[in-house]
Amino acid sequence: MLTPTQLIFKAYQSTPKPLPLPNGKTAEWPLPEMHEVPDELCWLCGGRTDHFGRLRKDAVRDSFTDARYARVVESESLCSGCGWILAQKFIRNWSLLVVDGKLEHPSRDRIREVLVQPPTTYPWLLSIAVSGQKHISFAGKVVLSPNSIWVLLEQTPVQIPPSGIGTMLEPIEDLYTAGFAKAEIQTGRYQQNRIRKAGLSWWRAKEELIAPLRGSRVFELAVFAAQKQERKGDDPCCTASILTTKTLPSRRSVSTQSTGAEIPEGSKSRQTSGASSSGRSAQQQSVQQLSLFG
Repeated sequence: MLTPTQLIFKAYQSTPKPLPLPNGKTAEWPLPEMHEVPDELCWLCGGRTDHFGRLRKDAVRDSFTDARYARVVESESLCSGCGWILAQKFIRNWSLLVVDGKLEHPSRDRIREVLVQPPTTYPWLLSIAVSGQKHISFAGKVVLSPNSIWVLLEQTPVQIPPSGIGTMLEPIEDLYTAGFAKAEIQTGRYQQNRIRKAGLSWWRAKEELIAPLRGSRVFELAVFAAQKQERKGDDPCCTASILTTKTLPSRRSVSTQSTGAEIPEGSKSRQTSGASSSGRSAQQQSVQQLSLFG
């Protein structure tokens, strides 16, 4: 069975070049010099080397900070997949998607499409780069069946349901489209002026749908993938629903972390936590990687 880096390398070899990038440019990732290696298993991914690849000392620099992911620490060899991907200085800037044996650098829209409707041909793989600061693909998982779908968000594996995340994504995108920041949706701490503008009842209905999921990895993934959608003419949040401050919940948020969102100086708008009790409970979980949703 191919490991993530081996699958990516094999797909790259089968993909027409250069590869389109989301920014409109293209890229071609060169093949480093490879040769016979002594070990049967790869130091990094643990896959079979077939005694061909690169020596670890030639490919892994002292500045490499992810040695903890190495699967076979006694090996001195890298397989061709790991040897190739570690030689690419800039491939870490881009997400990686393998579908139908071809490699893509997917855009945000393409990532959303895959998460909403996962591919039904196997194997496939999705590795989502967020920071662009390090190689991440070797920490991922190859999807071999609809019963175990894992995608990689930076260095965090996230399991999604066979049907995708569309049901969860819909209320998140409704809130995002209505003007709420991703940090507010992520933490459950909302600014009251935005709730007034959207309409208290409308906001509460959306918040009650997502509050039980807040704090989970798949919720974090959904917030990351959310895109603003075209508003429908009958959407209640588009109507002029004016509520007074007195109608808003007065209790303070019990979320344990700040949203990281800035409130303009001099603003008198307070922040309001999610309305449901299950939402308040979920907000007490540790919310990680808030910087992903700025």
